[in-house]
Amino acid sequence: MQFASHLSVDYRPRLLETEVDRYLQMDKSVVIVGPRQSGKTTLLKHLHRKMGGSFVNAEEPGAREMLLSKRSGLLFVDEAQRIRDAGRVLKLLHDRGVRFVASGSGSFDVKVKVSGELVGRAARLVLLPLSFEEFIWWKDEGLLEQYRAIRDWVWSGDGEPPFREHPGLELLWREYVRFGGYPEVVKREEKEEILLLILDNYLDRDVVAELGVRSREAFLATLRLVAHSLGSPLSKNSVASTLGISYHTVEHYLSLMKETFVIFDVRPYSPLPSSLRKKRKYYFYDAGIYNWLLRDFRPLELRADRGKILENYVARALKERFGEIYYYRKNGGEVDFVGRDFALEVKTKKRRSRLLHRFTEEGKRAIVVYLGPLKKKDEVLQVPPWFI
Repeated sequence: MQFASHLSVDYRPRLLETEVDRYLQMDKSVVIVGPRQSGKTTLLKHLHRKMGGSFVNAEEPGAREMLLSKRSGLLFVDEAQRIRDAGRVLKLLHDRGVRFVASGSGSFDVKVKVSGELVGRAARLVLLPLSFEEFIWWKDEGLLEQYRAIRDWVWSGDGEPPFREHPGLELLWREYVRFGGYPEVVKREEKEEILLLILDNYLDRDVVAELGVRSREAFLATLRLVAHSLGSPLSKNSVASTLGISYHTVEHYLSLMKETFVIFDVRPYSPLPSSLRKKRKYYFYDAGIYNWLLRDFRPLELRADRGKILENYVARALKERFGEIYYYRKNGGEVDFVGRDFALEVKTKKRRSRLLHRFTEEGKRAIVVYLGPLKKKDEVLQVPPWFI
């Protein structure tokens, strides 16, 4: 199966568009990075149609020379990681007075650091697979304001909630955690086949061709073990022993997976610098990729790992909203996520950890996310995931 070329201009709204507009108005250039097939080309073509200027696909012959010939105006550069010395070329363009919006897959972010050649010149923005908010926007725009109202209430806690149940949001959420938010997956019916293509393209083009990983099989096997250990601190020694590869190789693979926006990590909550060396938990930016790695797309109620699916969804939602988040473990108990102002547990059963109250004593809000109705009990907000 091939991705239909006409779909690349089938634009549907992305929240990142507002950010791009803002930086261009500030006279800055923009670099948009993210995983392959997250919608970067579609967004660039939409911005080009909206704003004018020139459009260059860096995969086409002569693209580098075409870029170097530019002296002014607005320029859109797709697949910028294909350009030799991309950072220097883009720096030169900006210094000439050319404002550009350049996109690149995860391998671009590894090769060309915005903090290097482009520091002070270009803003670095990340386009991930659809968030649940964007997923609602695409699937049923009429529910968007209702979702935003309840989500904002959950995090503000002011007054009474707009509502306590919403079957429409729940149905959309269950689809979202089953197949994920890659744009082509959301748009089309052959969801599992498209996820396989996305993963194959990532492995072949980013991991092997661009980043020079020698063993596709070992990289994929490591990714599968990350999926199997989701929600638990990952032992790199155990992964290395299981696969017969070195500890250094495992660290390198995990670093590439993070830099190419497939996974992200959560560190233990501790004021001590030594906590940086402790085991981290890893989560997936997209539920569809996690489910494909486990070869299981059954509905949530049939899954033995539904707690992991729920936790993965919450992890991404919190990371998008708050940036840095942590987990806390002590004496066999655990609080799944801790942020500056909150402590949150993810539960498929009613029992919650006594450690949660340790954080309420510090003035943090206590939240339990579970598959049940919205309610508040003993100063703990219990909320279904589709309201997060």
